[in-house]
Amino acid sequence: MDTRSTNAVGYTHFIGDLTAHVGSSHGARLSGGSTGGVVEAVGDDDNISMTIRGKGTGLVRLGNSSQAIVSTGVTSTHFAIASTRVTVGSTFGFGLIQRVIVQIDSAALVVAAEGTSDTVSTVTGATTNSLCIFMPHATFSTRYTFQAFCSTADEVRIRLFNTQATTFGSGQSSNRGTLFVIA
Repeated sequence: MDTRSTNAVGYTHFIGDLTAHVGSSHGARLSGGSTGGVVEAVGDDDNISMTIRGKGTGLVRLGNSSQAIVSTGVTSTHFAIASTRVTVGSTFGFGLIQRVIVQIDSAALVVAAEGTSDTVSTVTGATTNSLCIFMPHATFSTRYTFQAFCSTADEVRIRLFNTQATTFGSGQSSNRGTLFVIA
Protein backbone atom coordinates (compact mmCIF):
# COMPACT_ATOMS: atom_id res chain seq x y z
CA MET A 1 0.00 0.00 0.00
CA ASP A 2 1.43 3.35 -1.03
CA THR A 3 -1.03 5.57 0.84
CA ARG A 4 0.64 7.23 3.83
CA SER A 5 -0.63 9.79 6.32
CA THR A 6 0.72 13.32 5.92
CA ASN A 7 -1.05 14.78 8.98
CA ALA A 8 1.06 17.72 10.23
CA VAL A 9 0.25 16.88 13.88
CA GLY A 10 1.86 13.46 13.55
CA TYR A 11 1.11 9.92 12.49
CA THR A 12 2.15 6.29 12.98
CA HIS A 13 2.28 3.54 10.37
CA PHE A 14 2.04 -0.17 11.15
CA ILE A 15 3.16 -2.96 8.83
CA GLY A 16 0.81 -5.55 10.38
CA ASP A 17 -2.32 -5.75 12.50
CA LEU A 18 -2.98 -3.60 15.56
CA THR A 19 -4.51 -5.61 18.45
CA ALA A 20 -5.77 -4.11 21.73
CA HIS A 21 -6.28 -5.88 25.10
CA VAL A 22 -4.04 -8.89 24.49
CA GLY A 23 -3.87 -9.40 28.27
CA SER A 24 -7.67 -9.72 28.55
CA SER A 25 -10.05 -12.46 27.46
CA HIS A 26 -11.43 -10.31 24.62
CA GLY A 27 -9.90 -7.59 22.48
CA ALA A 28 -10.20 -5.78 19.19
CA ARG A 29 -8.10 -5.97 16.03
CA LEU A 30 -7.57 -3.44 13.27
CA SER A 31 -6.41 -5.31 10.20
CA GLY A 32 -6.27 -5.05 6.44
CA GLY A 33 -5.50 -6.99 3.34
CA SER A 34 -6.38 -7.47 -0.28
CA THR A 35 -10.13 -7.57 0.49
CA GLY A 36 -10.22 -4.31 2.49
CA GLY A 37 -9.84 -3.02 6.03
CA VAL A 38 -11.27 -5.03 8.93
CA VAL A 39 -12.24 -4.18 12.51
CA GLU A 40 -13.05 -7.35 14.46
CA ALA A 41 -13.36 -8.81 17.95
CA VAL A 42 -10.54 -11.21 18.93
CA GLY A 43 -9.87 -13.65 21.75
CA ASP A 44 -9.64 -17.31 22.66
CA ASP A 45 -13.43 -17.88 22.74
CA ASP A 46 -15.24 -19.13 19.62
CA ASN A 47 -17.84 -16.34 19.68
CA ILE A 48 -17.10 -12.76 20.76
CA SER A 49 -19.39 -9.74 20.40
CA MET A 50 -18.22 -6.45 18.96
CA THR A 51 -19.53 -3.05 20.04
CA ILE A 52 -18.90 0.14 18.13
CA ARG A 53 -20.09 3.25 19.94
CA GLY A 54 -19.71 6.99 20.15
CA LYS A 55 -19.09 8.87 23.38
CA GLY A 56 -22.09 10.04 25.42
CA THR A 57 -24.90 10.85 23.01
CA GLY A 58 -22.51 11.02 20.04
CA LEU A 59 -23.63 9.34 16.83
CA VAL A 60 -22.21 6.17 15.29
CA ARG A 61 -21.89 6.50 11.51
CA LEU A 62 -21.32 3.72 9.00
CA GLY A 63 -20.25 4.88 5.57
CA ASN A 64 -21.52 7.97 3.78
CA SER A 65 -24.33 8.83 1.37
CA SER A 66 -22.56 7.25 -1.62
CA GLN A 67 -21.77 3.92 0.09
CA ALA A 68 -23.95 0.85 0.67
CA ILE A 69 -24.01 -0.88 4.05
CA VAL A 70 -23.99 -4.63 3.36
CA SER A 71 -24.32 -7.63 5.66
CA THR A 72 -22.57 -10.74 4.40
CA GLY A 73 -22.93 -14.29 5.64
CA VAL A 74 -26.44 -13.93 7.12
CA THR A 75 -27.67 -17.51 7.33
CA SER A 76 -30.60 -17.28 9.75
CA THR A 77 -34.21 -16.70 8.75
CA HIS A 78 -34.14 -13.24 10.30
CA PHE A 79 -31.73 -10.34 10.45
CA ALA A 80 -32.18 -7.68 13.13
CA ILE A 81 -30.69 -4.30 13.96
CA ALA A 82 -31.54 -3.25 17.49
CA SER A 83 -30.54 -0.04 19.24
CA THR A 84 -32.13 2.63 21.38
CA ARG A 85 -31.66 5.05 18.47
CA VAL A 86 -30.79 4.48 14.84
CA THR A 87 -31.20 7.25 12.26
CA VAL A 88 -31.52 6.91 8.50
CA GLY A 89 -31.04 10.20 6.69
CA SER A 90 -31.40 13.16 9.02
CA THR A 91 -34.81 12.75 10.68
CA PHE A 92 -36.08 9.15 10.48
CA GLY A 93 -35.20 7.15 13.61
CA PHE A 94 -35.91 3.50 14.39
CA GLY A 95 -34.94 0.93 17.01
CA LEU A 96 -35.53 -2.35 15.15
CA ILE A 97 -35.47 -3.65 11.60
CA GLN A 98 -36.32 -7.31 11.34
CA ARG A 99 -37.17 -9.78 8.56
CA VAL A 100 -39.09 -12.94 9.47
CA ILE A 101 -40.34 -15.77 7.24
CA VAL A 102 -44.01 -16.40 8.13
CA GLN A 103 -45.95 -19.60 7.42
CA ILE A 104 -49.69 -18.97 6.95
CA ASP A 105 -51.53 -22.10 8.12
CA SER A 106 -54.34 -23.68 6.12
CA ALA A 107 -56.94 -22.97 8.85
CA ALA A 108 -56.42 -19.21 8.41
CA LEU A 109 -56.88 -19.60 4.65
CA VAL A 110 -60.11 -21.58 5.10
CA VAL A 111 -61.58 -18.83 7.30
CA ALA A 112 -60.34 -16.17 4.87
CA ALA A 113 -62.33 -17.88 2.11
CA GLU A 114 -65.38 -16.47 3.88
CA GLY A 115 -63.98 -12.91 4.07
CA THR A 116 -61.05 -12.12 6.39
CA SER A 117 -58.79 -13.99 8.80
CA ASP A 118 -55.87 -13.09 11.06
CA THR A 119 -52.68 -15.03 11.68
CA VAL A 120 -50.28 -13.99 14.46
CA SER A 121 -46.47 -13.88 14.49
CA THR A 122 -44.28 -13.11 17.49
CA VAL A 123 -41.65 -10.45 16.72
CA THR A 124 -39.68 -9.42 19.78
CA GLY A 125 -39.30 -5.64 19.88
CA ALA A 126 -42.34 -4.85 17.71
CA THR A 127 -44.56 -2.08 19.09
CA THR A 128 -48.00 -0.77 18.20
CA ASN A 129 -46.42 2.08 16.22
CA SER A 130 -44.23 -0.29 14.16
CA LEU A 131 -44.32 -0.31 10.37
CA CYS A 132 -45.21 -3.87 9.29
CA ILE A 133 -45.01 -5.04 5.69
CA PHE A 134 -45.95 -8.56 4.52
CA MET A 135 -44.81 -9.77 1.11
CA PRO A 136 -46.26 -13.14 0.02
CA HIS A 137 -43.96 -15.58 -1.73
CA ALA A 138 -44.75 -16.58 -5.30
CA THR A 139 -46.64 -19.74 -4.24
CA PHE A 140 -49.45 -17.74 -2.63
CA SER A 141 -52.81 -17.64 -4.38
CA THR A 142 -53.61 -14.35 -6.09
CA ARG A 143 -57.04 -14.30 -4.46
CA TYR A 144 -55.62 -13.01 -1.15
CA THR A 145 -54.45 -9.55 -0.12
CA PHE A 146 -52.74 -8.81 3.18
CA GLN A 147 -52.54 -6.18 5.88
CA ALA A 148 -49.83 -6.46 8.55
CA PHE A 149 -49.95 -4.53 11.81
CA CYS A 150 -48.70 -4.77 15.40
CA SER A 151 -51.70 -5.29 17.68
CA THR A 152 -49.79 -5.52 20.99
CA ALA A 153 -46.12 -5.50 22.00
CA ASP A 154 -44.15 -8.31 20.30
CA GLU A 155 -47.23 -9.49 18.34
CA VAL A 156 -47.74 -8.85 14.62
CA ARG A 157 -51.04 -9.74 12.99
CA ILE A 158 -51.33 -10.49 9.30
CA ARG A 159 -54.91 -10.02 8.13
CA LEU A 160 -55.84 -12.03 5.04
CA PHE A 161 -58.55 -10.73 2.73
CA ASN A 162 -60.16 -13.03 0.17
CA THR A 163 -60.69 -10.76 -2.83
CA GLN A 164 -62.63 -13.33 -4.88
CA ALA A 165 -64.86 -14.81 -2.13
CA THR A 166 -64.08 -18.29 -3.42
CA THR A 167 -63.79 -21.39 -1.32
CA PHE A 168 -60.52 -22.81 -0.08
CA GLY A 169 -58.67 -24.64 -2.83
CA SER A 170 -56.15 -27.45 -2.78
CA GLY A 171 -52.45 -26.66 -2.56
CA GLN A 172 -52.96 -23.66 -0.29
CA SER A 173 -51.59 -25.28 2.89
CA SER A 174 -47.92 -24.33 2.46
CA ASN A 175 -48.13 -20.60 1.81
CA ARG A 176 -45.31 -18.45 3.16
CA GLY A 177 -44.24 -14.89 2.99
CA THR A 178 -41.71 -12.41 4.33
CA LEU A 179 -42.67 -10.05 7.13
CA PHE A 180 -40.65 -6.83 7.58
CA VAL A 181 -41.00 -4.97 10.88
CA ILE A 182 -39.54 -1.50 11.47
CA ALA A 183 -40.04 -0.08 14.97
